[in-house]
Amino acid sequence: MPKVIIESFGKLTGRVIEGIALTPAVSLNHNIYSAEAIDNAKNLGVILPANWEHTEEIVGDVTYSLGPNHSILYRAEVKTERASELKEGIHKVSIEANIDEIVESCNRKGCYNLVDGITFEGIGITVNPGVQTTTLNIVESFQDWDVIENGHCKKCTISINEESND
Repeated sequence: MPKVIIESFGKLTGRVIEGIALTPAVSLNHNIYSAEAIDNAKNLGVILPANWEHTEEIVGDVTYSLGPNHSILYRAEVKTERASELKEGIHKVSIEANIDEIVESCNRKGCYNLVDGITFEGIGITVNPGVQTTTLNIVESFQDWDVIENGHCKKCTISINEESND
């Protein structure tokens, strides 16, 4: 008897991502994030918005937590069609936060901003993060499948394997 294979096509509708959002570092825009400022960050464990490339386009939500070695970890769920565009190794994240105090210090190499009092407000999924040590790992994906009505799947295909498995 030939083997019958029924294939149904789904659409990627969500992804859970996680990784490192912040480490003690100097960002591309010359902000200095110290270990002390990171360890005292606020809004950890609070559900906040996740957007695409720091725009008004909200694509899901994020929760931050304190990680090892004075790092901030995140876990986010992307709930829009942007989920299918996420690529490990291409996309990273960039924090969105209010800062209580900024102290500017300048030397021959330029001016830098020592930040203190970090309160997380959200996260941006981007290809160009300010802190280059961020990571993005896809840990889970969700798909929507077409509904089968009255035993019929309108977008399914059927192929028959002519080889017998007797």
